[in-house]
Amino acid sequence: MVLANSTRAQNHSPVAGQSHFGSGLDLLARRGVGNKPASHSGTNVSSDGTQQLRRQRRTRTEAPMSQSDPRSTLPDAQRPRPVDRAGLHRVIFGASTGTFVEWYDYGIYGALAGTIGQVIFTSESSTARWLATFAVFSLAFFARPVGGILCGRLGDTIGRKRTLALVIIVMSTATAAMGLVPGTASIGIMAPVLFVVLRLIQGLSAGGEIAGAICFVAEHSPTSRRGRYTSYVNSAAAAGGFSGVLFGTVLNVLLSSESMQSWGWRVPFLVALPLGLVGLYVRMRLEESPVFADVARTGVLRKGAVRSLLIDRQVHRKIALSVGIGTLNSVGFYTLLAYVPLYLTEMLSLPRSMVIATTAAITAVLLVGIPVMGSISDRFGRRRTFLVGCAGFLVLTYPCFWLITQKHLAAALLGAALLALLVAIPQGITHIALAELFPTQVRWTYYATGYNISIGVFGGTAPLLMTLLSTTLGTSLGPAIYVIGAAVITAVAALYMRETAHEPLNTAAVPSPTEGRP
Repeated sequence: MVLANSTRAQNHSPVAGQSHFGSGLDLLARRGVGNKPASHSGTNVSSDGTQQLRRQRRTRTEAPMSQSDPRSTLPDAQRPRPVDRAGLHRVIFGASTGTFVEWYDYGIYGALAGTIGQVIFTSESSTARWLATFAVFSLAFFARPVGGILCGRLGDTIGRKRTLALVIIVMSTATAAMGLVPGTASIGIMAPVLFVVLRLIQGLSAGGEIAGAICFVAEHSPTSRRGRYTSYVNSAAAAGGFSGVLFGTVLNVLLSSESMQSWGWRVPFLVALPLGLVGLYVRMRLEESPVFADVARTGVLRKGAVRSLLIDRQVHRKIALSVGIGTLNSVGFYTLLAYVPLYLTEMLSLPRSMVIATTAAITAVLLVGIPVMGSISDRFGRRRTFLVGCAGFLVLTYPCFWLITQKHLAAALLGAALLALLVAIPQGITHIALAELFPTQVRWTYYATGYNISIGVFGGTAPLLMTLLSTTLGTSLGPAIYVIGAAVITAVAALYMRETAHEPLNTAAVPSPTEGRP
């Protein structure tokens, strides 16, 4: 009877905004607080327990709701909820494990590119080997948009948690299998063929990894700290990339050239499997994203999202915007953790110890700088932080590369650290800006699509195109031109983006011409 009276109080309230109080009374009745029927006047309630509940709801939630908020039409369960900080920390750690494994693979590939070229892509010309190795490195990135759509659609349909678990096991298995591929001397042309196939599988799974992890953390986070909390996932990417580079470089130092070509290069790839199993264990113990779970319960999950990618012009505009936003992030990260260590080792023939020191400096700056930039964007906004960062790239990129190419440890450390500080800006804010760009029903699918296009076109090809630029222009500073071009693209995109830092995540239904179709 109490529950029925409370429900009638909601339905007959003469004030439009009383649904909020009605839902509070409904929750009160379910918890057994008070023994009398709820009043039909949602505002004239004298119960001390009711007033206390209202105060708790106002002070413990992310932000007050208003009639203009798109989530105000959804059930009370979807509205801002109390923040469980211990649970949020577990979510961040679980999401970060897969991202660590993903970028660990890219790190070891970059560090071992020379050996891989000798074992898998045999050629009399060292330049041809480098180009072949980088071409395969880049090839996986063209599979990422397809993987982003596939993984994103799963994540937007069956849930974030289960899809993230599937992604990490496929990704780590493909990486470990690369370490088992025999050399060209043993199986001929099948060696590069198998390597390419595994890289494609790896690219498909990796295409959904970081987008899903960011969505998962963002949907658990309070509005005022989304940039900070999601930036920890990107810090894990920097740590994974550095760990891969460090592992590969240390093996190159400790083992002879013959040992490296025989078995040494395989070890870092094989280590990816136990790392993936640890990540799988952690992710399976997490709770599903509350935002996704609430949307799923309302039955407003989007159908026809993939078809809209092909025919909906509004979707095309947002995807194009997300590609522009992600360009500088993609180019900067791969320049730091793939191109620079390889350039110092192979092109400048610097000692391995110097390469390790430089890479460690890069990672240290990123690990500290990325969360700082995420927090700054929470306060000052994504758009403003983007524009300031792009201006910094336009002014300082060329001096940074000049310092890196001086063949002096102090100069290389200073140039790399300064460049890493610049890269920390887009690294700290790009992913949360993309997650905020799309509503929950299609967030993973569309975010992953735009981000992976920027990765495939601009990021994964960065080592290859930078090598070609340096060779064509006859200068070691050619890569600086590439990075500056990426900064210009992202600056233009930032001018067109809408500020979303201080708004709740959009969970409103997404109408489209394809609604209701499979």
